[in-house]
Amino acid sequence: MMRFKGLTLSGDLAAGLSGVFRRTQRKLDEEVIRQMQPYVPVADSKYRNFGKMSRSHRIASPGVIINTEPKARREYYTNAGHGALGVNAVRGSTGLRGKYWFERMKADHKAEIRRKVWK
Repeated sequence: MMRFKGLTLSGDLAAGLSGVFRRTQRKLDEEVIRQMQPYVPVADSKYRNFGKMSRSHRIASPGVIINTEPKARREYYTNAGHGALGVNAVRGSTGLRGKYWFERMKADHKAEIRRKVWK
């Protein structure tokens, strides 16, 4: 049986790789936020805060994106997408906005994000 105890890199190499990983992660986080914008509901059920939720995504730490809008969690799980640009629009529109916006964006744009980040 072998036990892997880890890998020790020289200081210069470790610092260089750390910078590369940090820049790549930042680029990935920014691209995810950019691609998510068309999927995020723009108004709550009473049409207040129009567009505020779609602009409230922030990078909390590398690889962690949060939405600072207080109602974002509820909307993420319950939004019905009935607005003019929603996934269930009444007038037959084929919009993208509605619940589970990150998961739906990822399903639609994963390959594109990979190409942009790791080109």
